[in-house]
Amino acid sequence: MRNVNFDTQLLRSFVTILETGSFVAAADKLNMTQPAISQQMRRLEELAGHGLFQREGRKFEVTQAGERLARLATQILALNDEIPEQLGVATKNVIHIGMPEYYSDSLLPTLLGEVHVRLPDVQLLVKIARSRILGEWLAEGRLDIALTMGESEPKSEIANQTIPIQWLAGSSFELERASGVIPLVMFKQPCVFRQIATERLDQAGMRWKCEHECEDLRTLRAALRANVGIAPVPFIQEYREIVAFDNHRVLPGLPDIMVRLRRNERFHSRDGDVLAQMILRLWAPPHEEALRA
Repeated sequence: MRNVNFDTQLLRSFVTILETGSFVAAADKLNMTQPAISQQMRRLEELAGHGLFQREGRKFEVTQAGERLARLATQILALNDEIPEQLGVATKNVIHIGMPEYYSDSLLPTLLGEVHVRLPDVQLLVKIARSRILGEWLAEGRLDIALTMGESEPKSEIANQTIPIQWLAGSSFELERASGVIPLVMFKQPCVFRQIATERLDQAGMRWKCEHECEDLRTLRAALRANVGIAPVPFIQEYREIVAFDNHRVLPGLPDIMVRLRRNERFHSRDGDVLAQMILRLWAPPHEEALRA
């Protein structure tokens, strides 16, 4: 009888596909391309001698052979993952975390430093994206934990924080009242802050134009420092040469927005629990003095 050696990487990819529910999400979680993980599954089917998936359009179901292999693969991977611990080999527990770009200069450096000290066996894979995208990745299993901003309440959350949205401008910006048109610096759609700001201006009967459209926070800050216009930005930290444009006799006030620490419903980890508590502790609201600046 011929011996067949099943590569644990193939088995891990197979189990991850079943856990995340899609080839795309599994490839992202394993830091692979979709063609690569599809090729792995073809190789695994050759080794198993059976088809593992029944496809209907973009959706798939696991065959009976696939179900049997999934049970065996889970047992094999559990034994495999015990080997380093039994032999005293140091390993890293990878946690996928996402957050909006607004936190990349404030929370993220402090968090990475503390994880390095307090959770030396944890490796953080951080993704920076807009909240809508982070929410989709969380639901698809591409992320384990995510900070998201929004007005609507998600189904699951750990905690939330309310922060104000402010009109920001360059320190030497002057609004030309004679023109009667508000020059705005905004992110490309979809952007919750853009939507809120333009709705408030429309409700106030004020004319506005998008003077500059940005794809990232660095470009937005550069446009503000160049006095191109005014931007609606959540107040998380102060920026050099950028100040709050608080003259509400000219501009309508903006509401607060909720920021939430959310977890994938399938993500259960003791290190994840510690990480979540760490984020909540480090995630301090802005000082009251700064809010009045």
